Amino acid sequence: MKTRPNASRPNASLSGVQHGRSAQPTVSRTLRHPHRGRHVASLRREELPRQNASSEAIEYSNETMGNENDCVQDNVLDFRAAQQGRLQRRSEELSSADERTREEQVAARLQAQKAERRRREERLQQRRAKAEASEKRFQEKLARTPACHWGLFVATILLALLSIPLVYSASTALALDHHDNADFFVLRQIGFVAVGLAWFVFVTRLNAKQMRVAVWALYAVALVGLVAIDFTPFGTDMGSGTRRWLKVPGLPPQQISELAKVALIGVMADFWSRASRTAQSSMWPWVVAGAFALPFIGLVFLQPHLSAALLLGALPFVVAAHADVPRKHFAKILVPIALCGIVTVFMCKHHAVPFLKTYQQDRIASHFGSSDGTKGVSHADGNYQVEQSMRALVHGGVFGVGPGESLFKQGHLPAPHTDFIMAVIGEEWGLVGLMVLLLAYGAIIFFCLHVGHCAETSFEALLCSGVGTLLAIQVVGNAFVVTGIMPVTGIPLPLLSYGGSGLLCTLTGIGMVLGISRRIGQAQNEEKQGVAVVKTAPSETKITTKHATPTATQRTSLTA
Repeated sequence: MKTRPNASRPNASLSGVQHGRSAQPTVSRTLRHPHRGRHVASLRREELPRQNASSEAIEYSNETMGNENDCVQDNVLDFRAAQQGRLQRRSEELSSADERTREEQVAARLQAQKAERRRREERLQQRRAKAEASEKRFQEKLARTPACHWGLFVATILLALLSIPLVYSASTALALDHHDNADFFVLRQIGFVAVGLAWFVFVTRLNAKQMRVAVWALYAVALVGLVAIDFTPFGTDMGSGTRRWLKVPGLPPQQISELAKVALIGVMADFWSRASRTAQSSMWPWVVAGAFALPFIGLVFLQPHLSAALLLGALPFVVAAHADVPRKHFAKILVPIALCGIVTVFMCKHHAVPFLKTYQQDRIASHFGSSDGTKGVSHADGNYQVEQSMRALVHGGVFGVGPGESLFKQGHLPAPHTDFIMAVIGEEWGLVGLMVLLLAYGAIIFFCLHVGHCAETSFEALLCSGVGTLLAIQVVGNAFVVTGIMPVTGIPLPLLSYGGSGLLCTLTGIGMVLGISRRIGQAQNEEKQGVAVVKTAPSETKITTKHATPTATQRTSLTA
């Protein structure tokens, strides 16, 4: 059975051409069917244009798609290039902005550094100006300082000599009662003044190096003397019940606690002149200062002599205050001490302080009030001396009762020639005499502080300031005891109270101050006269005055 040719075959062939398949199978089938040749040829002629059109369409489509792809690729490349350009421009802008910012920061930093350098230069100039002004003021003060502070010298000599009639007036009744000789105390006072003034002149001739050695020698002597008083038979109480005097055969009794005051001032002046810079950042210098002061404080306290022990404890702080030690150190040390003192006062009212004698607790309690809140006025309460002293001052009035006319020295006022001699002076010379006396003391204290202010070295400045402050403390303390402001303590009046120890030690301290003043005056005189010392050889010294024409070598020495 013959099969009818499929009518859709040409379409299938065309479809094969359109889909890119070969037309060879169709030709082969045509050859196998020759009776269809004409129809197939016509179909072939119709298929050729269609195939060409399809090929052209396909080529055009491919070309178009290629062009589109090329355009897309070109657009992508252009977009990427534009984006890269924008990014590059942005980065350039950012980099330029950062560079400008860095430049501005560098410029601002340079300006700040310049401003800081300018401020430093200004501060340096101000410091130089202050230093120059300070040097100028020092030179002016140096020019006004006399060759030897005659005001200090004269006031000291006058008070030392004035002690003779004052001690005589205050001690006659006591000398008759105890020694059957009205001149007993005054004759001894004359000897003390003579020896003291000779020693005073000798001390004024010491130079700076000798003075440093002298204060340490006095410290050693005072330490040995205090040990001898407390622990050897050489200590004596002189009938007062307290071992405060050193009795050496062939010499009058000496109260070594007075020597300890001057020695401790000298040692503290030498120490703080070396340790003041270290004390700015450390508390260790206070430990060393305490190590120097505590032996004196402990040995004097054992005698017992409470007022001298307290004064010795205050001297390191006094010298340190003149040495510009930081004030915070004082607070750290003094606040606990003050609290302990307050507690001790309250305990004294109940006699509960084991390290104080009964009479010491009675005096403290009577001054600050007894346990019931009232001040005692009886002898048993320890306020008898103050009561008699106040009566003597009231009896003297403004102008006094006259020299030698005191009534309360006739057995009413205890110790009228030592601790309470100011009460006798107030009774005999009145308020006017006391004011003149206080002005004389004020002049001596001022001269000591003035010499210390003009001193060339810190040791000399601290020594003069310490001596002046010690005198001020003793004068004010004695006045406060006499007027009842302070409890009764054994603080003598410098230069006027009877006794060789206090007079000799006070003259020693003032003599050191005068020695420093003498050296300042010599330097001032050399500057005034234009004297220059030029070393021409190791064994000779040549003096050239301002009226001569100096050589080149001399000018160099003068400049140096």
